[in-house]
Parts: sequence; C-alpha cells; structure tokens
Amino acid sequence: VYWVTISVQKGYPSVSAEAHYFLGNEAVMEEDEDPFAPDFWDSYRETAVAEAVAEITGAGYTIAAVVSDQPCNRDELPEDLVPYYDEAEDSGSCLVFIHDDEPSEEDEPGAGV
Repeated sequence: VYWVTISVQKGYPSVSAEAHYFLGNEAVMEEDEDPFAPDFWDSYRETAVAEAVAEITGAGYTIAAVVSDQPCNRDELPEDLVPYYDEAEDSGSCLVFIHDDEPSEEDEPGAGV
C-alpha cells in the first residue's frame, strides 16, 4: 500500500486537517508485476500523489503541502490509521481527514470589531 499524507485547509474560517490517502497495490499493478519488489512504487509514486490530490480537492479542500509519500506496511502505521490501510487493501484506495482544530469564535468574521 502506498501512503500519502497531505496538509489541507477548508472553508472560512479556515479549518486545518491532515489527509491520509492509501492506494492499494492491486489498484495500479499490472499482471506481471511484483508489488513486493523494492522498486515497485517508483513508477506509481506520481500516480498515487495525483490521485490523492484529486480526491482531496474534490472534497472541497485546498492543498497546503504534501507532507510525505511512501510505500508502507500495516505494522508501520499508527494504530488509528490501520483501518484505512485495510480499506485500501480491500477496495483499492481510502481517503481520511484528521482535523487539527475547529475554528474558534475569534476567527469568525466580524469578531472583535
């Protein structure tokens, strides 16, 4: 599975989140390819990031920065992300947003005027 982490923002006042996109091996591999080969993801790295960006912007978020992108194993993930990894293995891909904070009253338009 290929894991892309992107810092995103949405709305006004802006709400920050971290988007995690998981792309399963079988969603991109050709019949004769070995997903466990060390260089398997080299040719699909741009595809994985582009698909993540398309899904994120399609959900109404703007991209702040690509934080990381790398192939991963299930046991390398934080425990709270494992279900999304599993979903990508089952269905081909999975996107989840983890929100950093909610806007405060002082961020509202006209506050403090």
